[in-house]
Amino acid sequence: MSESGYPAKLRRVLIIADDVARGHRLMSLLQSEGLEPVIAGPPNAIDAAHFSNPAIVDGEFAVLVVDEHCLESSAGEMVKALRKKDPELRIVVDTGNGFPGVTAESNVLTECAPLLKAADSLELLICVQRSVRARYEERLQRVEEQLAHINASSSDGILIIDPLRERIVSANPRVGRLLEYAPGELFQLPAAKVLPDAMRGLQRLVSASRVAGRAYTLELDCRTKSGADVPVEMAASVLKTSSQPLIVVLLRDLRDSQHAQRALTESEERLRAVFDHSPVTIDLKDTQGRYLLVNRNYAAQHGEAVETIPGSHTSDIYPMEAAKAIRAHEMAVLDWGKAIEREYRIKRNGTESTQLVVKFPIRDAAGEIAGIGGIGTDITERKRAEAALALSEERFQGLYDNSPDMYFTVAEDSTIISVNQFGADYLGYSKESLIGEPFWILVHAEDLSFVQEQIGSAFADHMDEGELEFRMARRDQSVLWIQERIRLLPKTSTAPAELRIVCRDVTEAHNLSQELSYQASHDSLTGLVNRRELENRLARVLETARTDSSHHALCYLDLDQFKVINDTCGHVAGDELLRQLSEVLRMKVRRRDTLARLGGDEFGVLMEHCVLRQAERVANTLRRCVEEFRFSWENKTFSVGVSIGLVPVTSDSGSVASALSAADTACYVAKDQGRNRVHVYHPEDMELARRHGEMQWVARINQALEEDRFCLSVQPIRPISELGVHSEPTTLLPYSHGYFELLLRMRDVNGRMVPPGAFLPAAERYSLSVKLDRWVVEKIFSWLDEHPAQLDRLSMCSINLSGHSIADEDFLQFVISRLDGTNVPAEKLCFEITETAAITNLVSATRFITALKGWGCQFAL
Repeated sequence: MSESGYPAKLRRVLIIADDVARGHRLMSLLQSEGLEPVIAGPPNAIDAAHFSNPAIVDGEFAVLVVDEHCLESSAGEMVKALRKKDPELRIVVDTGNGFPGVTAESNVLTECAPLLKAADSLELLICVQRSVRARYEERLQRVEEQLAHINASSSDGILIIDPLRERIVSANPRVGRLLEYAPGELFQLPAAKVLPDAMRGLQRLVSASRVAGRAYTLELDCRTKSGADVPVEMAASVLKTSSQPLIVVLLRDLRDSQHAQRALTESEERLRAVFDHSPVTIDLKDTQGRYLLVNRNYAAQHGEAVETIPGSHTSDIYPMEAAKAIRAHEMAVLDWGKAIEREYRIKRNGTESTQLVVKFPIRDAAGEIAGIGGIGTDITERKRAEAALALSEERFQGLYDNSPDMYFTVAEDSTIISVNQFGADYLGYSKESLIGEPFWILVHAEDLSFVQEQIGSAFADHMDEGELEFRMARRDQSVLWIQERIRLLPKTSTAPAELRIVCRDVTEAHNLSQELSYQASHDSLTGLVNRRELENRLARVLETARTDSSHHALCYLDLDQFKVINDTCGHVAGDELLRQLSEVLRMKVRRRDTLARLGGDEFGVLMEHCVLRQAERVANTLRRCVEEFRFSWENKTFSVGVSIGLVPVTSDSGSVASALSAADTACYVAKDQGRNRVHVYHPEDMELARRHGEMQWVARINQALEEDRFCLSVQPIRPISELGVHSEPTTLLPYSHGYFELLLRMRDVNGRMVPPGAFLPAAERYSLSVKLDRWVVEKIFSWLDEHPAQLDRLSMCSINLSGHSIADEDFLQFVISRLDGTNVPAEKLCFEITETAAITNLVSATRFITALKGWGCQFAL
């Protein structure tokens, strides 16, 4: 290659010559070889002016030729400066003048190595040419390395085509991957193989690029080795070489970009669909407030077409006041550079609406605000709903605070979260003083552990609802009985678990319940427990005895001579005697024992965990206590005795009824054996067995009355001349005329007739005869009222009465009330009384007979 073929920068040579003539001769010689030498001048002429000369200081030189004798002068500094500026600067030292005093070990030569030396002009020319060529080859190698790197790492395919032969002379790896060719397969391949019908397009592309002075691109399809078409973007340029020009083709795969473009288009279409069909209003403006774009909902809300709004201002769309407020909103967004939310109440065509509008900045690629976006939501209905909700909440708060119940919300750690006004006032606190305090400060100390356990279980067991009753303590320490309903609100992702507690004051109801319970279990006259409560406690004791084989005892007490006091001094005196004697007996029993009034002048004592021998001592103590008791009434003093039946209560005692029956039977034996004594029940006792048999009839009689298994028969009363005609007792209807006597009969559970001798003695002994006599009287009166024809034919009906009935004032009043309310003539009724009963109860019998005779009834002894 001639020197003229090198780039201009590599042809420049700087000459520093001590001998000017020699320097010019060298300069001419270099110029003849196509180089561009520049002479700096002799050493004594190189001064500061040369250092400020741009042609020298700022110029770029491939080679520096310096006279050896100049290195120790100011020219030496220039050499070092030029080498520092361009470390690749080649230096050739002219040693031809042979001045003494300068050696190859000069400091300048040492610092500027490597360098070449020459003694004459020809050698200098050869050294310069060699240096220029070396610089050119170094630069060419770097360029080739850079091109190789670009060629290998480029994401675009690079083809070099020989335009004359239309063949590929070079291809980078990316082209091979793009077109499915192995390395080397593309070399010398016809360009049309991969670029069908593209050569003319390449020529036009190159021509257009040359004319315009810039690269043009063209989109077309390349053909892969398998014959598939690949869309590419192609750019081409001419590469001049020493032999011939070549065409460099860049190929960019458009498949990914086309996919991306399609995805972008689809995304834009989706965004546009959302934009146009969004239920909110959307507008985009420039920083001056001019509309750029609005969605359909925005245009429809203002009665405009989407196309007519862009270019207009807010004042063209909104009323003046609203437009000013909106512009101020937009200016705030421009000032603060962030989204700002505001509400607007807008009146249009007589209708007011509320809009919630968010204005936000739109930034360009540089991050500067280029516009303002707005999203508006019509919240008119929401505002109305909020107003209605606020009103509802206000009403609810009023109901909540003034409800007659106490409402609490309690956290899992038992602290009070909220309480209604009524609850705080009712307990004597302010709402503020209760909130944050533990709920336990309101619970009575005796109920604290119970309430803590129940509320703790509600949280631990996730119990939805529950009820409990306990005591609360007011601030003044007064106590309330509370019925509490609890409801658990479970823990959520946004709120911890809470317990809603509703408390109602049930103190009055509780006290009333306690009073009713007391009345139901206690005798109103004496304050002792009654028969029902004694039976309940006896049932519990029996269960205990069966469980742990413990021993207990039951006493049945029946006062002796009480009837004398009651008949002599009246019921008031009798009641007072019972009250006083109850207190006396109460003082003699243990605290754990039960003293009960069973009815009339009968008492019971249940002694728990008491063996029979100890129970006998207690029973005799009670007997002596009653015996020693004196009752004073209207200047009279009376004494009474008591008959006591004692029965052990063990695991073999059976039922409550059997235990009471045994004690009652033992009591009657005590009476029969002389009264005022204690008799211990023994199952093998014949007397007790008989009494026990009679006692069994008591239950049967009561059951028969409840199940209506009694019936009436009649015994006709006729002259002797008619004896034998219908002489057997029979039912009422056939003999409902003439004169007959009523007879009481009983059917057992199987329907068989029970003879009166089997049940009447027991009824007489155990005071059931009055109940039976009432049943007979009620039955015959009802039957005669229901059969008026038979009543008309009736001459006389005879009714037997027991001694207990004629002595019972209530029974007398019952008969009188039935006579007063019936159509049965009193003169058709005849009551039969035994002489023994009349004599035993003479006063009562006289009063009974006199009263009913006054109504017209007949009597027979």
